Amino acid sequence: ESNPLVEADFSGLECRWNKVKQANKSVLSLLIKVNATHDKHGMSFYRTIIDKINELIQSEHPITEASLHFSWNPKWLSNEFRTRSFFRSFWGKIGYLFDLYYRIVVGIILMRFNFKIGEFSWGKYRPNLVASSDYKKFDDMLRAVISCTNQEKKALLAYLDALEQEQIITYGMHESEAALVTCVIKEYSGVHFHFVDGDKGGYAMAATHLNSKELSSQPRL
Repeated sequence: ESNPLVEADFSGLECRWNKVKQANKSVLSLLIKVNATHDKHGMSFYRTIIDKINELIQSEHPITEASLHFSWNPKWLSNEFRTRSFFRSFWGKIGYLFDLYYRIVVGIILMRFNFKIGEFSWGKYRPNLVASSDYKKFDDMLRAVISCTNQEKKALLAYLDALEQEQIITYGMHESEAALVTCVIKEYSGVHFHFVDGDKGGYAMAATHLNSKELSSQPRL
């Protein structure tokens, strides 16, 4: 009995923004894990770490309104195009490609001139995007993508290294020049989520760094 083909729902998935860069700043993708011996106090340690990051870095958000620019690069837009048009016919793919560029042009005009459609002013879309970006989150560890100057980076890494030497935390880090934004849009005027990662591997490279530290710390048999 053959398994039926299951078509994933990628409706609302958009990847239309260029890589986000800020002058004289780099982007750090961080994974910070409180070690098991301190886990019972884990939440208080995480709160302390978050507060320290806020203290050391003046403007940590990797996405700003001024740094958001639509992409015209077909290679970059292919992420959305291939995902959203995978099950379409040849002409369906061509139609989606034209519609994609049409929507970018319309979006630029609506935002630039702050058009109001119904109760929604398109001039608010960029600030709403920044506010709803998940650049910092917590599950089994603290995950953050932050923007910082070189001096701020040195201060932060010195702080994290000191905690790691005390065996309070283990952390993984990856540095890049830009942040990436992937959007899931239910309603432009309402529900939209924006997932943030660092360029050139981001969280994946930070996880590799973290795993290598954890493996090296395990006792050899």
